[in-house]
Amino acid sequence: MHSIPFHSIPLYDVCMLLNYWVYDKLTNIFVDKEKTNIAFGNFQTLFRKNIENPRSKSRNKNCTHKFDILNKEDWDKRKELYDYYIDYDTNKSTIYLYEGKCKENYEYIEGKKQLYEYFESLCKSKENECPDFYEECKNYNPHLVLRNFPCHVQIEAAKNRLSTQDTSDQGLVDGPRPYGSNLSGHSAHSSEVGMAQENSDIGTKKKDVQGKK
Repeated sequence: MHSIPFHSIPLYDVCMLLNYWVYDKLTNIFVDKEKTNIAFGNFQTLFRKNIENPRSKSRNKNCTHKFDILNKEDWDKRKELYDYYIDYDTNKSTIYLYEGKCKENYEYIEGKKQLYEYFESLCKSKENECPDFYEECKNYNPHLVLRNFPCHVQIEAAKNRLSTQDTSDQGLVDGPRPYGSNLSGHSAHSSEVGMAQENSDIGTKKKDVQGKK
């Protein structure tokens, strides 16, 4: 039985989650980026007033430092990565609690490969643009964790069988044919020779008939 790496539950940043969540909701409501930014600006103003209010029980001013994370054009990818990061252990625990969840979670995590490839490239080429939390996400890279899933061998074997079958089927459709063959597989040259022979026989019969007259 394979051992799936269960990391300790991340001490996630509530402020970051809040900002991503609010901005995502506003984006779905307004669609237009300019209107979304105006609405989010109003949210920031209300939030600061509440934080700065001496009577407020919530005095965590660190949240106001997270507003700038949404200035990035790829904020939605950053949100997706952070959501995946904090939900990882919860999703993995369902594998042993619910039958059939292994394949479902495997496919979900496999779908994050492109997301990780995007940030790997970004962080190498533009280190200053790399998300602050990216280092914490590295241990959750699909290329590292999927191999430890109990259903990994079965899923990869099924993919290989499907790939082999597709290649075989494609070979039957697009396989090599003799030069000059038509779609039925018969030689066009042979057909032409047959037609020429028939014409020759007809001509010979005509001469025989004319000779007997």
